[in-house]
Amino acid sequence: MAESAAQAAEAHETYRQEKFKEALGYLQECYQRELDLARCVVGNEANETLTQEIEKQQVMWEAWMLRFQENLELTWDKERSILLQDKEVSLLALKSQHTDELLRVSTELERTIEVRRMEDGGILNQLQEELRSAKHNHTHEIQPLVEKARRRREAQETILDKLRSQQNQELISLRTELRSKQLELDASQYSSAREPSERICANCPILEQKKGILTERLRLLEEQLRETDRQR
Repeated sequence: MAESAAQAAEAHETYRQEKFKEALGYLQECYQRELDLARCVVGNEANETLTQEIEKQQVMWEAWMLRFQENLELTWDKERSILLQDKEVSLLALKSQHTDELLRVSTELERTIEVRRMEDGGILNQLQEELRSAKHNHTHEIQPLVEKARRRREAQETILDKLRSQQNQELISLRTELRSKQLELDASQYSSAREPSERICANCPILEQKKGILTERLRLLEEQLRETDRQR
């Protein structure tokens, strides 16, 4: 009788332990599912935040680059217009000065010729020759000055063209750098999306670190552009 009771008690204890193990396994499974779900949620929120920040930075960069290009073109047009206006004014003043001089000399010679026309035909011919010579000499004086002014204007236009080409190259380089940073971020995001759910939470600090590095590089590039704009 005592032996039967002991066997029954042992069987009951064994049954109770098996039920306890089953309950413990169920609880562990539920906990693991909740943990996996929490990791997925945290990973998705981190990826969504990173994506939103990337899009925000990209929109800000594109708007800033557009304003920079518009200001660059406006500055170039103004400088070119001012330069051309100054050169045109200089040429007009130079031509007007020599024209007035020619007119004065011509008037004086014509008066002298008119006074002495009847006195001496030889002097009249001489004065006419001097008038032609004066006109010829002044014409030769004007032509080198005009040619010199034209060459200076072409040289300055060449310098302005080179400056604009340099600025365009810098603009292209900055856009290329921006696209490169975007590709790095996309690659990082794609790699995070392909990792197993158990590793998403562990990769969150890495993604945040990459985000901080890229944000800092974007800030440095923006400062470089502002410095370049101030130098101009």
